[in-house]
Amino acid sequence: YATRMTRRQTVWLAAALGVAASIATPLAQRPSREACEIITPVRPVPGVREASSLALSRRFPRRLFTLNDSPQQLDLIVLGLDGVVRGRVRLQNAAITDWEDLTAGPCPGGTCLYVGDIGDNTRRRTTISVYRLLEPKDGDTHAVAERFDATFPDGPHDAEAMFLGPNGRLYLLTKDARGTRLYAWPGALTRARAQLEFVAALAIKGDKGRFSRITDAEQSLDGKTVALRTNDTLYLVPAAELILGDLTHAREMSLKRLNEPQGEGVALGQNGDVFLAGEGGSRSLDGSFAQLRCQ
Repeated sequence: YATRMTRRQTVWLAAALGVAASIATPLAQRPSREACEIITPVRPVPGVREASSLALSRRFPRRLFTLNDSPQQLDLIVLGLDGVVRGRVRLQNAAITDWEDLTAGPCPGGTCLYVGDIGDNTRRRTTISVYRLLEPKDGDTHAVAERFDATFPDGPHDAEAMFLGPNGRLYLLTKDARGTRLYAWPGALTRARAQLEFVAALAIKGDKGRFSRITDAEQSLDGKTVALRTNDTLYLVPAAELILGDLTHAREMSLKRLNEPQGEGVALGQNGDVFLAGEGGSRSLDGSFAQLRCQ
């Protein structure tokens, strides 16, 4: 009988059993019908060779922040919406093991940036860290960061993406060969070392391949949508569904026509604007920037 059930019947039955998330249609199995217009073709960003993340300012939405994936640079780089470097902000009370992500959102002091020292290529770290700082004003050159530590409940994971959910919790997505897994901070960030909570294994077909793994995530200004990206694909996912591990209504857009050297970062602006950043593809080349406008 199960083999004759329609997908609608299967989803209804799974929902009744409380396991709907586990049968969510894998992202890459659904046809992509979404189109994005290229507003700014890929251009180099001098002095930013390894732009591994991107975040839109909440205080001044005509500014973007990125960071260099480099153990020598404790700086956040300020960009205009055209991808031109406007300044640098040195973090105080911070250190680098493997900075991989940067996200912006609310915090007790107003609006903050969250820097994810969450990379772990060799899967050996016992603790990962997130630094939180009040979002810098234009012209600021230094900022004081607070450090918050956490562990995974099931051993080390490599991770390059995090975002703030509509419930205010911080979420992390792994970049493991075993597949993408979603974890959540157990509550508000505190000084005590936290143990992350496992949320779901995300059904992204092909994510065991290097170029199909999530390299960045960022929530929209209204908090209703989360952008996920791989090296060559962009996904826009309803935030309320993503934090349940549900990708059923994700929208998929190919980024291959941009010809990014190594696409890594994503941020969502207003009116469908999507900003992209990446590494130069070689340590001797500048990083990249591009802008799309999606329906």
